[in-house]
Amino acid sequence: MDRSPHEIELVDAAAPKPGAMVELAPGVFWLRFELPLGFDHVNAWALADDDGWTLVDCGLDTPEVRAAWEALLSGPLAGRRVRRVVNTHAHPDHLGIAGELTRRTGAVFCTTLGEWLHGRVRHLEATAGSSPSARAFLHHHGVAPSTIDLLDRQPVDMSAFHRALPPYEFYRLSDHESLKIGGSRWQAIIGTGHSPEHMALFNDERRVLIAGDEVLERITPIIGVWPNEPEANPLQAYFRSLERFHRLPADTMVLPSHGRPFRGLQARVQATAEHHRNRLKRMHDLIGEPDSAASVAAQVFPRAAERGHVRLALAETIAHLQWLTTEGLAERSGSPGDVRRYRACAPWDDVRVPRP
Repeated sequence: MDRSPHEIELVDAAAPKPGAMVELAPGVFWLRFELPLGFDHVNAWALADDDGWTLVDCGLDTPEVRAAWEALLSGPLAGRRVRRVVNTHAHPDHLGIAGELTRRTGAVFCTTLGEWLHGRVRHLEATAGSSPSARAFLHHHGVAPSTIDLLDRQPVDMSAFHRALPPYEFYRLSDHESLKIGGSRWQAIIGTGHSPEHMALFNDERRVLIAGDEVLERITPIIGVWPNEPEANPLQAYFRSLERFHRLPADTMVLPSHGRPFRGLQARVQATAEHHRNRLKRMHDLIGEPDSAASVAAQVFPRAAERGHVRLALAETIAHLQWLTTEGLAERSGSPGDVRRYRACAPWDDVRVPRP
């Protein structure tokens, strides 16, 4: 096994090509699909399920992903029916082609209620375009009017994102509920922070965790505040989620949605928490004098604008500033309609930051 910079051991298996799959454990198969985003792939999983298959996540609805699924369904998945399509969360790279898969195979769509609702709302928002509330949100956090106008005019092909709509009928999974797949039970572990009701699946018998985006091999999931819930504190929720994963067995094989499968869950959870502690400290240092979230984001993420990630950088920054405010380490000023500014109001206290 290879060792990564995060003190984890990468599973000794080559990533599958689109349309192929690799067996990582008895009945547990790795699939991978192309992504036209800042990272180039998303992982999915096929679980042997008695006389059929349970699929977990499925990639964007693009011609390339459709071709890969054609190859899978006529190749390594052929001969068994697809019984379930399980969705960890409703972001389009995980949900995208689920509707087409369930229509074609007759599979039951399984997810949490929060993600089903979130997916349907995201679909409505994607097709509606920019809203006055979204523009006001950017203004309140210090984004210049010219930048807001530019973001509205950016010619981005969002067609694949528009098609990411959860099927109308679904089987609801709740925290601690289990699915019996291939003679063993996979327990749902619900986390929040990255998405409203993200579902990971853990098989204690095989010591396998399908982690979705909650715990990743190298990168960290986006933890952001968005216009539809402007006073949210997602980082606080995400710290609680990390604690749950930290308690799983040390020999667990982690199957993340991006990157490679690995062992060393506790080390990766601790590294992820440390990443957020460092970012909180950096932002606390930057707001010795009152400053807007947009200004802080430009200093913490200096290349976001050239990469087209202004909204993501701002969302992450607000999430960290909200946490500092909630913990009494910063305060926010600004009347309704004005630009909101954050200022450190107490010395940095590393002890306050949760440690899994």
